[in-house]
Amino acid sequence: GTEINERLLEISLGMDKDELRRLEKIEIVVDTTNTHRQHVGEVLQSLTSLKLNDSVIPSVRDLGTSFRHLRVLSINRCEMKSLAGLSSFEFLKELYASYNDIQDLFDISY
Repeated sequence: GTEINERLLEISLGMDKDELRRLEKIEIVVDTTNTHRQHVGEVLQSLTSLKLNDSVIPSVRDLGTSFRHLRVLSINRCEMKSLAGLSSFEFLKELYASYNDIQDLFDISY
């Protein structure tokens, strides 16, 4: 699989690493079944809003745990089956997850 790293984001978004670190909102489409994104939250340090609508993300856990300041997460139509890992987004205030295959809402209670 492809690793989503700082260099790939710089090229894809046309930004240098300082601009990436200051970026507060982004809307992208990803397929987490074919990519490694463990460090994306570390590269996008100031991110408060992440829109991943129409992506392929089977579980919230597939997003990684390094999004420290994320307040808004939009994962509509992402083939999501599980919200496991949602508790790692400790500052999350808004979650949009319609049109998925989520069977259990247990993880929302956290």
